[in-house]
Amino acid sequence: MSAALLPLPRPRTLPIILGLFALVSGAYGQTGTIEGVVTDRDGEPLAGVNMVIDELNLGSATSADGRYTIQEVPAGSHVVVARFVGFQPQRQEVDVAAGETVSLDFTLGERTIDMEQVVVTGAAGRAQRREVGNTVSAISVGELEDSPTSVEDILSGSLPGVTLSIGEGMSGSGSQIRLRGNTSISQTNAPLIFVDGLRIRSGGYPKNVPPVGYSGRSPNVTANPINDLNPVNIDRVEIVKGAAATTLYGTEAAPGVIQVFTKESTPDSEPVWSFRTQQGYSEMQAFGPSNAPFYRVGPFLRRGYRQNYSGSVRGGAEGVTYFVSGSYGDTQGVLPKDSQQKFSTRGNFGFNPVESLQVDFNAYYVNDEVQNPPAGNNAQGLTLNAFRGDQNYFADGSAEAVRQVLDTEMTTTRDHFVIGGTVNYSPSEDVSGRLRVGLDRTDMELRSYRPLGFVFAEQGKMSNRNWISNVTTVDLVNNYEFSLGSALESRLSVGGQYVNTTTNSVWGYAENFSSPGEPTLSDGALTLSFESRIQEINAGAFVQDVLSYRDRYFLTLGLRVDGNSAFGEDFGLQPYPKASLSYVLSDEAFWNDDWGTLRLRAAYGHAGQAPGTFDAVRTWTSQPWGDQSAFLPGNVGNPQLGPERTVETEGGFNLTTLGDRLDIEFTYFRQITNDALLPVTQVPSEGFAGSQLENAGKLRNSGLELNMEGTLFENGDWGGDLGVSLSTNQSEVLDLGDAPPFSVSGGGWIAEG
Repeated sequence: MSAALLPLPRPRTLPIILGLFALVSGAYGQTGTIEGVVTDRDGEPLAGVNMVIDELNLGSATSADGRYTIQEVPAGSHVVVARFVGFQPQRQEVDVAAGETVSLDFTLGERTIDMEQVVVTGAAGRAQRREVGNTVSAISVGELEDSPTSVEDILSGSLPGVTLSIGEGMSGSGSQIRLRGNTSISQTNAPLIFVDGLRIRSGGYPKNVPPVGYSGRSPNVTANPINDLNPVNIDRVEIVKGAAATTLYGTEAAPGVIQVFTKESTPDSEPVWSFRTQQGYSEMQAFGPSNAPFYRVGPFLRRGYRQNYSGSVRGGAEGVTYFVSGSYGDTQGVLPKDSQQKFSTRGNFGFNPVESLQVDFNAYYVNDEVQNPPAGNNAQGLTLNAFRGDQNYFADGSAEAVRQVLDTEMTTTRDHFVIGGTVNYSPSEDVSGRLRVGLDRTDMELRSYRPLGFVFAEQGKMSNRNWISNVTTVDLVNNYEFSLGSALESRLSVGGQYVNTTTNSVWGYAENFSSPGEPTLSDGALTLSFESRIQEINAGAFVQDVLSYRDRYFLTLGLRVDGNSAFGEDFGLQPYPKASLSYVLSDEAFWNDDWGTLRLRAAYGHAGQAPGTFDAVRTWTSQPWGDQSAFLPGNVGNPQLGPERTVETEGGFNLTTLGDRLDIEFTYFRQITNDALLPVTQVPSEGFAGSQLENAGKLRNSGLELNMEGTLFENGDWGGDLGVSLSTNQSEVLDLGDAPPFSVSGGGWIAEG
């Protein structure tokens, strides 16, 4: 028996390897490369332009010479989009061949309103305008044609939904600022004010009036803290209107927020010096027939004069920036004893010790001295007595008789100091944070003196008040950016705020002096003293997530939870949710670039307004009698008292069209204030007369806002622009609860409907 040997099969390794190599080579051979140069209309290269193929989530950025390269682009037809801050985005379609490189150049034109512009929309920090679901108004001071003399000048007449009620017109006076009208009947409607991210006092300064008797016989001038800022130092102002936009600011933000940003410098820059002087005069406008006198006021009028001098320097070295400025102003009003002298200085310093750390230090100081005459609607005022002629409080219309009211001294001295530091850290590209600490301190001395022999107080009267306000702010936020897929991005922000506000006041009053000369409070036969100390703390934590899909669909969800020392002890914490949508319709593939850009937006949010410091607690008033002491019932208190809660819905669009020559912004808003704080009359038999604040009412506020800016024509270095601003506001009391109709200061009347 024999066995046959069968041949073994030979290995085929080499053909298999060659086959796999051919497959891989074929796959790589199906892609190509796009490259080109991006310039502006003057032919200058643009660095940092984002070059993206949206449907592939593929792209790159231009280098310093404007060049870009997008590799591994699948063969076929694609749309490349060029986006850059301050320029109109541009799309071009290109055919990519396998294994080839195709050239594609772009020329971008500047745009008036930019959706990539970075704005500060809330406590979470900065965001691109395209992703914000609510309207954010911004004013660049450098673009204003007229040089503003105050921050109020910057805001005046510039934006829809922003109204200023002009003050008394005397030196040092300010205006009431309202954003979308009033959201409260009993509480302040003044918006919050932040300067370089630091919270400052937003309510008006106290008036220079005596504590008893003569409160209505004084200038009654109210100064606005925002006017302590020198407009020469301001770079831009951003305004966030309504609860839908201010949710992350919490309990005190229902009236809105004003953000002021001062000038900065850049590292490794040469010093730049700037000096400015302003001179001007003011005169009363004549009324009536041209040959008529100034209706008995003429003998007291004078030509007012204003002069301002300011200087600054800014520059930087490696890792260091600085901006330092100083100013002096002198104003003489049109009435006697109406004057203001103001000195201010500011310093902004930045340090960048390592790439991931930025430290900023800001400080400014203002010294303001104001003298005012008794004027306005004042029984002892100059103008009222002059207008009435022989029907005045002297029964004598002569200039000599009226001039007696000027035998007074009413002066206010204010020292305002703000200091703060900010630390920005970014340990990685996806993680960043910010810690900010600031102090806003104001010291005021208010002196009102009617000397011995004064026509309305022959024995003399004097009051002197020292008033101190401190606002301490601590602000912390951390941001985390991550991808949830090839086209979905998320930016999560978590943070908190702490605001401690204290106000201390010591008031002395004296009357019936025995001799002429410069008296002191202790020289009066009758002396009184008053003291108040107030502290209010508001603290809250927030979380917000901004979801971005293909950089054109944006959804923002947020929540803030606050506690406030003015809440009733049984009330607890207050949550404020928010949500917004933004859709850049013009980024869709079907959109024709000749149509311009269009963004649709909608927002919903809650914000609050806290009750007064002592409104929720039971108080008693000390009442001395001779050498004995007693007390009287004051406020009944309400342990359930909470904040007013404003719920707002807004929607609108931003359109740029006609070759970037016309910008339109339209917004509709509707606000409902629930749990409005109203005075409810108490039952006298319970021992407390008067009224007590309760969360009893409901208010509605709605309106439209339209802003249009267009370029009519351009001819070389000159052209013509036109701007139109329109806003409406309708307020209604829906429910007063248990409160009857009541009057408010200024002669208003509050009733349902």
